[in-house]
Amino acid sequence: MTAAAANRSAVDFFATYAANEGALVERLPEGAVIVLPESLQAAHRLPESLGLTEDPEVAREEGYVLLAPGHHLLRAAAESVLQQGDTGHCHLPFPPGPALSPAVLQAHARERVHADHGRVDIHSQPSAFYLTAVRVGAMLTFRLSIDEELQELADCWMLADGSELPPDLVKRLSSSTVEPGPAPGASAWAGEGVAAADSRIRDQAAERASELAAQRSKRLVAQLAVVDDYYEGMLASIDQRSASATEDRRGMLAAQADATRVEWERRRAEVTDEMMPVATVDPFRLHVFGVPAWRARAVVKRGSRAYPLDLVWVPLVSSFLTPACPSCGSRTTLVAGKSGLGCRNCTRPEATPEPVVSSVAPLDVVASPPLASSTIRPSSEAQQGRARPAPATEAAADEAPARRPVAKRPSGRATPKGSSGRVTPKGGAASSPVKMGDRLVRLIWESVLDDAPIKRNQLVPWSPMAALVRLYGSVGPALVVGMLDTEEPRRFVSETTAFPATGIAETIGWLETSRGRELRFVCEWRLDSGRLQSIGPWNLRLVGPVLLAGYGEVARARYADLLVAPPFSLAPLEPAARLLLRQSSEWLGLGFASRCLAAWWYVLEGPPAEDREDNVQAGNVLAAAVEAVVARRTGIRVTTKAAAERYGCALTAARAEITRVQALVKHAPAAGW
Repeated sequence: MTAAAANRSAVDFFATYAANEGALVERLPEGAVIVLPESLQAAHRLPESLGLTEDPEVAREEGYVLLAPGHHLLRAAAESVLQQGDTGHCHLPFPPGPALSPAVLQAHARERVHADHGRVDIHSQPSAFYLTAVRVGAMLTFRLSIDEELQELADCWMLADGSELPPDLVKRLSSSTVEPGPAPGASAWAGEGVAAADSRIRDQAAERASELAAQRSKRLVAQLAVVDDYYEGMLASIDQRSASATEDRRGMLAAQADATRVEWERRRAEVTDEMMPVATVDPFRLHVFGVPAWRARAVVKRGSRAYPLDLVWVPLVSSFLTPACPSCGSRTTLVAGKSGLGCRNCTRPEATPEPVVSSVAPLDVVASPPLASSTIRPSSEAQQGRARPAPATEAAADEAPARRPVAKRPSGRATPKGSSGRVTPKGGAASSPVKMGDRLVRLIWESVLDDAPIKRNQLVPWSPMAALVRLYGSVGPALVVGMLDTEEPRRFVSETTAFPATGIAETIGWLETSRGRELRFVCEWRLDSGRLQSIGPWNLRLVGPVLLAGYGEVARARYADLLVAPPFSLAPLEPAARLLLRQSSEWLGLGFASRCLAAWWYVLEGPPAEDREDNVQAGNVLAAAVEAVVARRTGIRVTTKAAAERYGCALTAARAEITRVQALVKHAPAAGW
């Protein structure tokens, strides 16, 4: 790796400093000596090595260089690393001594490599080879406003097949002394793993930008409210003058009002552009590591059947890598089936294996207070089918696509004897909102995993969550947050905030799927009863205005995978209801659509309320009114004219229907539509 390999400590330190300007994150030990690259020595006429310290007394008395934020040498070094890059090959020498015997490797394999319904056997001697690992580093620059930027350092370690390295192996490689140059006897590297690492880093940048946008959304909404109040006042003043003006002056005032509206939109776009985080990814590091490893030829036996399997033993961490699925290449738990060996997805009945471009090893989600971390128990071999929508009537079944049969769990979870099925612990949810929030989140994701829809007594009546279960059964929460059909929930991290004034608690968190993706969710539930009210990928009150603002195209591109047409629902729906489901999903996501359908069913089927008419008819006018009312109650600005145009109905009819729907849902039990 030329000079970069020998001076990895210098390169890492300078790059970290550049990524955190003004705050040294990685601090060298007192009196440490750092080796400088040749380019810096020549440019600044410096010796080959320097003694660095953060103590001014040591710097003055011992002649060490005082290491402080803003030092010109550090700035120059960081700029040099980022401009020239840090690339090359390196490898670790093989450890001395013979390889482990097949018997010892077999004992380790049976302890650490698990294949459901199978047993791992190793009978042949392992062969030595070099495992190729790729380290890709990039500078992430987030433009928070016109004059404010944030820089962070992203590092990604990948194997040649596109899967991430285990954390313990990454830690050992980061601290090991390597030798420059390609590994002896290794084949020429052809760029494997770089595309997967680049995709992973860009996903991290997008997630970080979303976090920054959420942090600044309250400030953005406040700034937009100031702008709106100002221009609304101007338009109101023009309307007042126009009412008492002469005919020839009204034309001038109308033109002035049009110009004010154009300026209003321009100013809103300007404010949002100033506060919208934009991420830029600048790769600067590419290290190709040759890691010593032993390949052991093994077999997984199930009765008289034996399936071949290659296992890779890494002496650096004294452990096996998680073996890849022979069919799709994903590094998940293997299953020794009756017809072959594969992952749970590939061995599912009537499943067609899908190629996996980049699979991520399971992450250990470690949460610090007040976050709560939990692992969702894995399903058995018989429980591999994804949850499906609720059963449909004969009329709806005619238009539904063919469905794959789902294998049921041989023996369900037994309810403790004498249990009443209570969801809320004795004393009410308010006594421990944090524990109750974690319990309800676990209930949601275990229902997805078990293909068991959430029971009605665990849902707020006529709530968005009840509508979601009615539409899609147990798979509803997974669809809302963007989980794929080939994924299952694995772990989640959550944090609960209670709002006693409204009687609602909000639990936010991240869900890790079986393919290593992390999906954000926001769940609302009632404090008094502990019943679920709604779930979505974001807080609509914060993200909704952002998606519909002047720069909404940028935000919508970021969440494009969530703003799509909804999957087909087997629940019986009228044409106007299906139109409402599709329009609202493409507008603000399936979480918003579930709120709209909850209001729709409450208006048509809910209990009698004040000013309710028994002859309320479903149609496009009602769909437009429901969407407008739900949007306004969620804090999203929408005009009656825009709602009428979206659903192709008359403006006067939409205005009258909105007034009627507002009166009907005014006292609805599921506040928050």
